Amino acid sequence: MPILLQVCKRYFKFVKDTFNDIKTNYIDTGKVKFTYKNFPLPSHKDAINAALAAECANEQGKFWEMHDILYNNQNDLAIKDLKRYAKDLNLDTTQFDSCLDSSKYQSEIESDMEEGIGLGVTATPSFIINGRLVKGAVSYDKFQEVIEEELSK
Repeated sequence: MPILLQVCKRYFKFVKDTFNDIKTNYIDTGKVKFTYKNFPLPSHKDAINAALAAECANEQGKFWEMHDILYNNQNDLAIKDLKRYAKDLNLDTTQFDSCLDSSKYQSEIESDMEEGIGLGVTATPSFIINGRLVKGAVSYDKFQEVIEEELSK
């Protein structure tokens, strides 16, 4: 089964134009497993903290909700903003704040980044399909071509 690995940031075009078709035709049918990995870019001063916030929200089952808030507010990712988003999501803020303040998932995020670098990721969004690097928010047709090639192996 091909594994589609999506590495984060600036992926709105992908979500808007491509992801739903991939989800419907490949993920929901069980043909493809979708895995999300962190790849916070060093050029974005708040990217690591944003990744930490998403992982901390995941402890309470709200990864995707936090993920969406973070992407919709990319200019407001200071610690105070992240804690406010946790409150807005009705998370246990004591647990969330402790997780974020301790950088609990720092090593996991660094591991994701090392994995991405090892696979040739240099920018986001990037996707790995059975070891094949697909860079950028490419069209559904390009994803379909690569996925179908991998499924036929």
